Amino acid sequence: MTETEIAETLAALKAEREKFTRSDTSLMQRLVDRLVAGGVYPPPTPAMLKHNYSHLSMVQSWGEDWYLWRGTLNCPKCKSDWRALDLGPPFKREIGRSQGDMTVSLSCPDCNHVIPRNFG
Repeated sequence: MTETEIAETLAALKAEREKFTRSDTSLMQRLVDRLVAGGVYPPPTPAMLKHNYSHLSMVQSWGEDWYLWRGTLNCPKCKSDWRALDLGPPFKREIGRSQGDMTVSLSCPDCNHVIPRNFG
């Protein structure tokens, strides 16, 4: 797949996903299959296999860009890698700290350094 084809396929998948209950699951599956065949989406990750997730269920749950790790990937203090390499994207090892129902900060699983979330 070319970069343009990838971008167009991801955009179409995003648009269809955003229809929620009105989305065409068979269309989404065809788009997902195209991304898998084109090597954009990785083979099933360990977390996908462990929890019996399909590529389509990953899109439905985490969005069309689920295969990318986002946000802070390393601790700013000890530099440890927060990507959950044993599970695969998008899973990370950071620890969310909540206040009520809102995650207000993250902490490093290795050194316990606390990083406030930026809401700006």
